[in-house]
Amino acid sequence: MEYRKDIDGLRAIAIIAVILFHGGFNVVPGGFIGVDIFFAISGYLITSIIYPKMQANTFSFGDFYLRRARRLLPASIFMIIVTVFIFALFYPPELFQQVIHSAIAALVFVANIFFWQSSGYFSSSMELQPLLHMWSLSVEEQFYFFMPIALILGLKYCKPFIFPALALGCALSLVLAVYFAPDMLSFFSFYLLPTRFYEMGLGALLAIYLVRHPQCFNEQKYFRKIGIVCVLLPLFIYHKGLSFPSFYPLLPIIGTLLILADSSKEGLIHRILAAKPLVTIGLYSYSLYLWHWPVHVLMLWYLSELSSLYFNAIYLTVTLIIGYLSYTYIENPLRKPDFYRTLRGQIAMVSSVFVTCTCLVILTLNGNTSLLSMPNLVLTKYQHSLPEEPFRQTCTDYKRLHGQYKICTVASSPNADYSILVWGDSHGSSLLSAVSHLSDNYNVSAFNTSGCPSLLEIERTNATDCKAHNTFMMEYLSTHAHDYDLVINASAWHNYIELNLLSHPNAVDTLTSLQAGIAATTAFYKQHGINYVFINQLPKFDVDIPLFYFQHHQVIPTLPLSIFKQRSDTFMNIAADIPMFDFSDLMCDTTYCYAGNQDMLFFRDGHHISNPFGEYLATYIETAIYQQIQRGRSYD
Repeated sequence: MEYRKDIDGLRAIAIIAVILFHGGFNVVPGGFIGVDIFFAISGYLITSIIYPKMQANTFSFGDFYLRRARRLLPASIFMIIVTVFIFALFYPPELFQQVIHSAIAALVFVANIFFWQSSGYFSSSMELQPLLHMWSLSVEEQFYFFMPIALILGLKYCKPFIFPALALGCALSLVLAVYFAPDMLSFFSFYLLPTRFYEMGLGALLAIYLVRHPQCFNEQKYFRKIGIVCVLLPLFIYHKGLSFPSFYPLLPIIGTLLILADSSKEGLIHRILAAKPLVTIGLYSYSLYLWHWPVHVLMLWYLSELSSLYFNAIYLTVTLIIGYLSYTYIENPLRKPDFYRTLRGQIAMVSSVFVTCTCLVILTLNGNTSLLSMPNLVLTKYQHSLPEEPFRQTCTDYKRLHGQYKICTVASSPNADYSILVWGDSHGSSLLSAVSHLSDNYNVSAFNTSGCPSLLEIERTNATDCKAHNTFMMEYLSTHAHDYDLVINASAWHNYIELNLLSHPNAVDTLTSLQAGIAATTAFYKQHGINYVFINQLPKFDVDIPLFYFQHHQVIPTLPLSIFKQRSDTFMNIAADIPMFDFSDLMCDTTYCYAGNQDMLFFRDGHHISNPFGEYLATYIETAIYQQIQRGRSYD
């Protein structure tokens, strides 16, 4: 296949978009579609190379995969090794274990599956994963593995139907992408090959068509003009709030294919794409992509307090320098077969594989604790704050995980005098770290669904199952009202208000929806003679508390009391006439609210309480529960 400078120009647009997007440049809110441009180019180029060879019976799987390995592996393996060793020197042990696991996943081309199982691409928990970007390269490698096999089998057994079969595969992939995209609880659509296949498959379709009909589109004068508009427009109108990918990549992919379809060397668009600056950046694009994200994560850890101007200037400069060095001294020299025929090349290859495997095994087994210059007390306090609450895996989100509703037993004693039920969202779940430490005088049950406020008649944005979960709770309590001496409503009230996440059929906004939901819930309680209490949300911090503590060497974050009071008063004014527990005094004085003390960190993230604080809270909440039960009995 003849080299085309304009394709490297397209690569330049893609990598510039990705780097700027990850750098937080608001000028390209849709810069993430650079990855989709790469996918389309890859599908087109790979098929353009292998399909004619297959037709001529000159294709070799060994030669193809060897060329792919020389092209991609040296630079990526070097980047992974350097990244792992650098982050081993300062990353918290639990976070570093994720780095190690993602490194292994990337080396065997399943990073996309690893991150799919971990979290969402745009979530804050992922922004500190320095190998997160390897998901897209794993998708490409999986495509490179399956596509040649599919084409060989197609040419052998159903040659006339290769094109329609591939088109059908793309259509099915698109349907899957659209079907799974709205489900924000699953990132199947974002990370995995079945829903990304159509992006590369459409490029493959174009390649097959052009192999059969070369030059057929060169007379189409407007292909490139339309194409460049389709490529550039999403950079400015797309944003990370979209349920991506779904059908959204179609616009930049169609634009990319329109540009690829015209191989002529005429016109303004071709001259721009084939200009030396863009071509040079395109040549460096693979190395730039490899290094831009580890550089960004490293800077987030050490330089996040810089102004955006200085941060981005350093980010771009360092990325460009390392990308240039990687291309010049690793990627380009090691892609040439002559290097591996020399003794030096063979020794280097064997040594690098041995060193990589040995170090990854050692670090996987032993972690990086011995490499950290961190006092044991700090490390212990950090590590104790991290585990999720007891019973989370067996109690919380039970319907979503197991397909059926269940009231979970947290504590049961034959000597218990009282029974309580915790009904809530993830905050209700984190409260289990406290109520699981109550005395044997209490039986404790729970029904908690993450992201769903424990209120009747309420809908929550982006969580369509909340109303059904709470309806189940209503139906259950209708027949079990006298089984419990107290029902505790524990949810992230302040979060729902701040993010405008609630709706009600008879309300106009979140606040009136909350008011209506509380009214409906308390009316239900009174109708069935249920003793109940709500828990005011504890202070919410805008940082991950354990990470902040570790990163800033024993600094415990504080929140001005005025900010907490403003959030709290909004909720408390709506819930003014209902029974309420408020334990904020345990972490707030007259000026500030504190995220920890000398003995423990109070949170395992920014707003879910840690197990040590839950155990500390148990004594206070047990007293409050007993008093509320007695008050409830006095009303009977």
